[in-house]
Amino acid sequence: MSKTRIYEWYKRFQDGRENVEDDERPGRPRTSTTDENVKKVKEMVMRKK
Repeated sequence: MSKTRIYEWYKRFQDGRENVEDDERPGRPRTSTTDENVKKVKEMVMRKK
């Protein structure tokens, strides 16, 4: 865990926050699944066989 993250949490708790979960962000998560990504991974797996 980085010092930056610890300082961010410290400030949040000082401001009255009661949990350590990050706030939700707008948009798709970085780990989202798309049809295009599924197709690419499937093709790579089939080439390795």
